Amino acid sequence: MYSISSVECIKFSKPMEPKKPALLIDRLEDYAERYPSRYRFRVALLAVLGYAYLLAVIAGLLALVWAMGYVFVALEGKYKFMRDPLSAVADAEIFP
Repeated sequence: MYSISSVECIKFSKPMEPKKPALLIDRLEDYAERYPSRYRFRVALLAVLGYAYLLAVIAGLLALVWAMGYVFVALEGKYKFMRDPLSAVADAEIFP
């Protein structure tokens, strides 16, 4: 049976070498100099994706709030915990 010790697992999680970020930055700077319009397009696309993600999260939260409101309105307070949550918990009678 094959087992991995904790020491072997640590070997796989090495920090990034100090030279790698500099190489990545140099490569991006070279790309920006060679293809300025493509680079601007990529940066703009990344910005649009960031805003789209933010709007999707906000839309999801609003949909959740709307759905909760819709359920409470649809049930019209038929359950005691919806009318008076504190007394329902105190009485331990959630459903009529």
